[in-house]
Amino acid sequence: MRHDEASTSPASRSASAGEDPPDVSAVVINYHSADLALECVRSVLAQEFAGASGRGSVEVIVVDNASPPEDRARLDELPPEVVRIDSDRNLGYGGAANAGFARARGRYLALLNPDMVILPGAFGAMLEYLREHADVGAVGPRTFMDHGQRIQHPLNRLPSLGGMLSQALGLRSNAAVRRASLASTRYSSRYWRTDEPLDIEMLSGACILIPRTTLDVVGGFDEDYPLYYEDADWCRRIGAAGLAMRYVPSARIVHYYNMSAGKDPEAARQKREASRAVYWRKAFGRLGSAVARRLDAWGERRMGRIAADPPWDFVALGAVAEPPRFELPGGWTGGIVEFAGTPFFEYAAAMLVDEPRFDFPADIFEHMPPTEVFVRVVEPRTFAIGPTWRFRRA
Repeated sequence: MRHDEASTSPASRSASAGEDPPDVSAVVINYHSADLALECVRSVLAQEFAGASGRGSVEVIVVDNASPPEDRARLDELPPEVVRIDSDRNLGYGGAANAGFARARGRYLALLNPDMVILPGAFGAMLEYLREHADVGAVGPRTFMDHGQRIQHPLNRLPSLGGMLSQALGLRSNAAVRRASLASTRYSSRYWRTDEPLDIEMLSGACILIPRTTLDVVGGFDEDYPLYYEDADWCRRIGAAGLAMRYVPSARIVHYYNMSAGKDPEAARQKREASRAVYWRKAFGRLGSAVARRLDAWGERRMGRIAADPPWDFVALGAVAEPPRFELPGGWTGGIVEFAGTPFFEYAAAMLVDEPRFDFPADIFEHMPPTEVFVRVVEPRTFAIGPTWRFRRA
């Protein structure tokens, strides 16, 4: 294994004279998640795809963001061909990404969270799409929460003042909540159900693949963000440069989601709030940032009031020690099952079902913290709301 010193410059680095660059450089950012990072690296090295000249080649770069010594020591198990950058301070996600980009030699660059697995064929599908579409600056895969590939992640929306105003208006009353919530489901379902690539306004920083030209045009990550929102900022800049972003559903990954941040949820919450303020200032300006703060504060107050009187009558399952079983209404041949941490379903994961009875995936349930989950079934043609439930992991 090769060790490099950390650098935060986003500048490209070309291959040595006479040496062909790898097709893909995969940059994995690790913080206190070494076991997951090792699994992620194994999945990357197992990828098979067509390269510029024959079989595709991949360079893996792991950037350790000042993890505790015992976690960093686990990275000694990385294969010898992996490049490892050990930073003596936490550079933030953006700074670590830039350190990896500076070292990368690939024609294409993949940025990966450590808590994810690239499923077979994913790199090939995304690379093929980028090669055939020169106007596209970034692509991302279909993302599942479980190895059974049943629950798909929530869709990211690029934060905007218009979106915040729309969300605030959607909290005026329970009726408004129902309308806004279903509008969100209609939007997300296009991505959950499609087999064809679609334009998308924001890709998740958990897995983004770009041609090197995107880095040349847009630059690397803004390092002012402590954690979170750096991917939103990057996507905003990619779009502003006139480059398209596409969702490629034939590429699939499993993202365990927030495993690193989950080790210290309070610190993660504080960093999220700080990063959100940075994003508002950079994207909206001083006046827009002040408007965003007011809209956010009003929305928080409204959510608290509506949560006490939810817009749906939930069947309370109480605390459960086993994955709960649910049932479609009679006559339904399928459904979009949404899972959320709030009764508003404004940021929901989804499972597409075509059987009358279905269980919450056991591998997700096993690792869930003792938190409340809200569940509802939506008819996929009419978007009628079916049964709604709530349960708490015991």
